[in-house]
Amino acid sequence: MTGRFSKLIISLICLLGLFSASALDIDEKLTFRILQTSDTKKTILVNRGLEDGLVVGDHAKLFITTGVFARGVVIRATPSRSVWSIYRIVKPNEIHVDKVANLKISSPVKLTEDRTKSLQAATSGRQMGEPVDVQRQRNSSRTQVVQDTPRASYDEQSELDAIKTTGFASDQSIERRTPSKILSDKNMAFNISAGLNMLSGTYDNVGDATDAEISAIGLNGEFEYFFAKSDSFLQKFSLKATLGYYSGETGIAGSTATSIDFGGAVDFHFTNPLATNRITPYLEAGFGLSLATLDAIPQSSGSSVTESLSGSGTYMFAGAGAKYTMDSGFGFYAKGDYFSTSSTFSIETGGSTVDNTIDFSGFRAIAGAYLRF
Repeated sequence: MTGRFSKLIISLICLLGLFSASALDIDEKLTFRILQTSDTKKTILVNRGLEDGLVVGDHAKLFITTGVFARGVVIRATPSRSVWSIYRIVKPNEIHVDKVANLKISSPVKLTEDRTKSLQAATSGRQMGEPVDVQRQRNSSRTQVVQDTPRASYDEQSELDAIKTTGFASDQSIERRTPSKILSDKNMAFNISAGLNMLSGTYDNVGDATDAEISAIGLNGEFEYFFAKSDSFLQKFSLKATLGYYSGETGIAGSTATSIDFGGAVDFHFTNPLATNRITPYLEAGFGLSLATLDAIPQSSGSSVTESLSGSGTYMFAGAGAKYTMDSGFGFYAKGDYFSTSSTFSIETGGSTVDNTIDFSGFRAIAGAYLRF
């Protein structure tokens, strides 16, 4: 008997804890992301639900750093999703898929007694405004938490189907794909890649120019930083610190060119780079310094006497690619770019110092993997 009584007490405590955590209080804030919108932007699907404290009837102000852009009410909620009816739109451009913003629970707006001017709730499957008797709906919604199917029985497809039939018209279907999330707590990445360098250029030996070319496998390592906390346009950018290496024959009397490159790059992503389970196209540009070595380079044209030279230079590149990140933070990327480098070698001859230069440019195809952390 004592054991059963103890289990009952523990169950009651857990149940009370569930209820206390299930509803957000007035002025509480929550970060969310828009998963889908209707054509009119009056109905939206977000990635927050009962597990985050939202219940049907909750009113909230939707805002970013520049201020409130909309106000809405929850009209459908499942453990990890909710559908909102937007009855006040301040900045329509801010309501779009993958928008990351904040919501602040607020009191229901005062409703007019004139029913011809009130915001009416439409029937299921239509665009919905604010319910006429909002307060009663909010109070009754507290019981809906225990009436919902247990969390373990929910899967993503059933949640999306339920939201589709409740919150969207028949011609506003929800995209069926693996739901993505925002890795806002992982604003760094370590990238490692290999690529094929197909470069051509010239070697200038004190005015004696010789054609040169390299086809070699290059290796790259990068640390990348994302602006995860930004709600502005800056969110689509990332910064990189890069380290690269390549080596190959130049075609000049069997000589070999080796280069260690270190510098930086900036990426611009066309969609949120922190989103998972989706392909993210991007543009990239970078520049840096090179430490170059030329082995077995002839001292003069046609000479059998060779030497090794060490020098330095600069490089720059620009290109485009695509990334794909999984929920774990592990991901893959591929890109192509146009690469250009120029290195100078100082040579002492006849009591004076002369500069030889070697220039390469061409395309690179690169593929790699990364881990967000």
